[in-house]
Amino acid sequence: MVNHIVFLANDSLSILNQIENWHPIKYFIWFIFLLVATGTFFGAKLSSTYLSALTQRTRLGTAVAGGIILSFISASPELTAALVSGIIGHPELSVSDVIGSNSVITFCLALANIIFLRKKLFANTTKWNNIMMWLLLGFDLLLVITLIPIKEFAFMRVTIPGIRLSWVNLVIFISYIIFFVLFTKHASKEQTTEIDLDTEKVAMSHLKLKRIYTIFGLGTGLIIISAFLLTFTVKIMQAPSVYNIPSTSAGGVLLGYVTGLPELTSLFFLAKLGQGTIAISATVGANLFHYFFNFFSDIAYFNEGEYKTIATTNLRYEYFLIICIEALLTGLLILNTRKKISNNKIMLVTISVVIMLVYVIGWTANIALTSTNVIIK
Repeated sequence: MVNHIVFLANDSLSILNQIENWHPIKYFIWFIFLLVATGTFFGAKLSSTYLSALTQRTRLGTAVAGGIILSFISASPELTAALVSGIIGHPELSVSDVIGSNSVITFCLALANIIFLRKKLFANTTKWNNIMMWLLLGFDLLLVITLIPIKEFAFMRVTIPGIRLSWVNLVIFISYIIFFVLFTKHASKEQTTEIDLDTEKVAMSHLKLKRIYTIFGLGTGLIIISAFLLTFTVKIMQAPSVYNIPSTSAGGVLLGYVTGLPELTSLFFLAKLGQGTIAISATVGANLFHYFFNFFSDIAYFNEGEYKTIATTNLRYEYFLIICIEALLTGLLILNTRKKISNNKIMLVTISVVIMLVYVIGWTANIALTSTNVIIK
């Protein structure tokens, strides 16, 4: 079975290489990109809207709906990117994709908070919303220490003999499994009443429950198919024979936006509906899933730990910079959940603006650093 999967993966990669080397691909790759992105957009709209209806019509908790169901569906592109990156022998691409996607999502959550200020997205954050954010910050800081490009921290990048896996990824994997079990057991009991919410409209009382499940399923299928195609489309764009986009700079931004498109679309539709709890659970939950998926990239690579691989590249400083940016963004996001800040519009907008500026300045500096090939020694 495993050999069959590897054969299919290698066959797919062979086809992908042929496409990359086909000269005319440059001229209509953007058309394919926009077409598939449109499918992702409508899939995310359907799934987020009808999942909101299910939380109103069933016993499904808002935290579980966002933190597990919607976040897993919308994070499916990162799983594809992780497996492909490992199989082709470049697991570091998965790391840059995860960090880039998480940073983009945090930026857009801050933007949505400003656009839909009256909806007070952070006013009803639950205990499990906060736990998710602190766990995410913990993962960020663990990778900050792991990617510090100095010899004294080389122990953080040690590969476990036999399974050829970074021990840090194993720790993240086990931590997430423990969190997942506790979350599904206790968070389903949490229900919140969102502010400024037209319950009748969101619940779609005029539709039968069976039809809501069906449309939600169709939207989910559209997201998954479109997201997979989007990931491969960007991989083609990054190829040396096409646009040769570096993975840690423009590639990290582009792939981050592309693989994060389902989360971003769902975020803005949920925010517009006033479903702040589900929106925050879905976005933060997706960011946690992204780190979880890095484990599979490392497994698929089966050579040495991906963080040890990154430490040997000339882009190690750029990787360290982008994970520091991500940790800072998560820390600022946590501030928005504090009651004194979430109930103060001026403070809420100020911190959201700071998050956006940190993202723009940080990634612009990283793109400039990578593009000019500056290596700090």
